[in-house]
Formats: sequence, structure tokens, C-alpha cells
Amino acid sequence: MKTLLLLLINFLSLSLLAQNVTLTFAGANKNRDYQVVIDGASYYSANSVSTNSNRAKVINVPNLSLGSHELAVYRMGNNNNIYTDGTTNNSVQGQSVYNKTFELRQGYDMNITVRANGVVSFSEKPVEVQYSQAGTAMNATAFNQLLTNVRNKSYQSDKINMIRSAFTNPANSFSTSQVRQLLLLVNSESRRLELAKLSYKKLSDPANFSYVYDVLNSEASRNDLDDYVVAQGGSISTTENNAAFGTAMSNASFNQLLQRVNNQSYQDGKINEIRNALNSSYNYFSTAQLKQLLAAVNSETERLNLAKLAYSRTADPANFSQVVNLFYSQYNRDELNRFIANNGGSVNNSSYKAPMSDASFSQIYNKARGHFFQKNMLNEIKTAFSNTSNSFSTDQVRQLLLLTKTDADKLALAKLAYPRVVDPINFSQLSNLFTTQSSQTELDIFIKAQQ
Repeated sequence: MKTLLLLLINFLSLSLLAQNVTLTFAGANKNRDYQVVIDGASYYSANSVSTNSNRAKVINVPNLSLGSHELAVYRMGNNNNIYTDGTTNNSVQGQSVYNKTFELRQGYDMNITVRANGVVSFSEKPVEVQYSQAGTAMNATAFNQLLTNVRNKSYQSDKINMIRSAFTNPANSFSTSQVRQLLLLVNSESRRLELAKLSYKKLSDPANFSYVYDVLNSEASRNDLDDYVVAQGGSISTTENNAAFGTAMSNASFNQLLQRVNNQSYQDGKINEIRNALNSSYNYFSTAQLKQLLAAVNSETERLNLAKLAYSRTADPANFSQVVNLFYSQYNRDELNRFIANNGGSVNNSSYKAPMSDASFSQIYNKARGHFFQKNMLNEIKTAFSNTSNSFSTDQVRQLLLLTKTDADKLALAKLAYPRVVDPINFSQLSNLFTTQSSQTELDIFIKAQQ
């Protein structure tokens, strides 16, 4: 009996001197496998197991001693070999992307997250604390009704009071995503912080709460929310590169995404590629990046749907109203402005000019086509494009350019027409009028220089 008691005491002593580490691979896939080395022992994302529906996979590293530990992360690329976790492996299989010494503190477990782009973040969680799990999140129908009711309130004070009532109602529970959508309807940073704190105990998924942080613009507010979460026994958000706070995707990663979009042969493929990128909770974009993605979509209806989806993924929401300029239908411009206003953003009141009527354009087109000599026809079109009172759609410009015979004339007239076009986002579609690659390239360079 004494021997058993001593063993129990030794086991309890060991548990007080060791903590668990969880490796989370968020979005890692067959093209982005990672090798994580902790104190010389290797762990591989290829061996990780999915624990939820958002593609995050985990490996548990139990009973690491308190104190300092060395961490190294290597990107393995397309490596389909499976290695044994936890064994000492001095053979590095890929490219080094991260190195750090981290501390394990008494009473805290550590989660180390490796994202698909190689970004590494750390968060601690008290060992003894258990979340008072809220119920199942409000169903989509009930939440959408609540969201609509809040949006329909004319005054910010009424919006805030309705959200506060929802968060204090003991019958309600919310997902992190639902909380974000409600907080984005509030303009005041201090009120957002107040309501974010109020929402914490109503979450059905408190482990995802760090994704609420990006609705707060100041570091002071985020730190305040961190302090509150810790006081409630939750995880500290310590993402080192501010990825959870909405830092825009790097130029290299964005260029890869844009290349994938442009490589799609059909519009459906482009739209799906963009939608998948916008639906990823790990992606944020600058307004300039979003404009490039949306410009790849021809349909204004689809472009509008994607623009609304993009709003919550923008790293610079104050600039988002620039996206309105991608639309030349007044209805769609108004609709996007309403959406931005309902989500607490600033609208775009820039002037908009409609293309000339079909009747007026027909007069210009028939007059140009009626000339017997190319020279006279070119002068007629040049006069129309030079007239500052005229406005054209890209399709109208196309019809006039089709009357010309040479790439040189088409190119000169296209450049002259650009300032008169009401839908410049579509202007690059004229490149298929040219027979030579050099002319297409020159038009592309010209368009980019005007933007």
C-alpha cells in the first residue's frame, strides 16, 4: 500500500511539472505538409487528425517539461512519405520557415498553430479551467431574422441595445461567426469591445473566439479583450503576425491565388475559386487585392454577391467603398452602398455617368460605317471618342473598333476611348480584338497605367 501511495505521489508530482502541447495544422494540405521539431523530436502534419469541419488537424504532444523548448518548422511540399511522430529525427525534409524558443508555464497547456502559409502562432490555456459551454448556436433562420432586425434600426443606440438584449438572453447561444456579423453593425470601437466581452459566455465555439478580434481596430482594444478572455479562463490570442486581426495576404500568396483564378477557362471556375478564398477564415485581403479578384468576374450580379462576401475578409474596411467603382449599374452601386452602410462602413458617393443611349450610339455607329474610305471612318470614331460629352460602354467601344482593319488603328482608338468608358473594369476584354500578342500586351500595360 505504501508503494502504491509513493507511486501516486510521484505521478502527481510529474503532472505538476509537465504540460501538454497541441500542434494544430490549420489548412495544411497535401501541397503544404509541415515537419515540426520540438527539442529534436519530429512531428508531421501528414499524421495529424482532423477534429472539426474547418479542416484544422491536430497532434497532441503530452507531458513536456516546464521551461524553455526549442521549436523549428519546415515546409515539406509534395512529400507523401509518412514518418513516425515523436522520434528523434535529425533529417530535415524541407525548407525552414520558422524557429523560436517558447516557454511552458506551470498550470498552462500550449497550442501551437501552423497555418497553410507557414505562419506560426501560440496560445495558452489554463489546465484546470473548463469552459462553461453554451448551447448549440442559434439556427440560421433565427439568426438571419435577428441580423435583419438589427440592420433595420435607424440609430446606432437602438442597434446596440438590440444586440445587448440578444447576448444577455439566457435562451440564446451564438457561433463566433454570428457574433462577428452582429459586432460589424456597430460603429463605435468601445461599444464593439463591450459587446464582444458580453458575447463571450454565449459562445458555442469559444476556441474560435480569436476570429472576433479583427472587428477591433486598435491594439489597445484587442489587448483589453485578451485580458478579459484570460480572466474568464479562456485562451490568449498571441498570433505574432496579427493574422487573426485581419492582416492582408502577402503579395506572393495573393499572386498565386490570382494566377489560379486567371487560369480558370470558364467564369464558373473563376467564381468558385474566388468564393473559396473568401470563405476561408484564414484569408484577409486589402481592398486593392479584392478589386483585382472581382475584376475577373464578368457578371455584375455575381460580382455583387462576391463583394458582399468579401466585406468581412477585408483588412482595410475604411477603403472598401472603393469597390463600388467596379459597378456601372446604378442599382448594383446602390445595393453595395446599402450593404456597406448596414455593416457600419462608409459609402461611396462618387459621381456616376451612364453610357449614351442606344439611339445616340446608333447615330455615331452608322455615320462611321457609312464612310467609304478608312481614313474618314477613323476620323469619325476619333471625333466621337474625343468628345468629352460622350460616354460609352465597353461593348459600344468594341462595336466601333470592329469597323477598323489594323491592330495599330484599334490600339490607338482604344487608348483614346478609355477615359470615356463608364465600365473600365470590363475594358481589358477588348484584348481579344487584336491579332498580335504585342498589341494585347500594350493594351494591358496601358490599362494598368490608368488604374
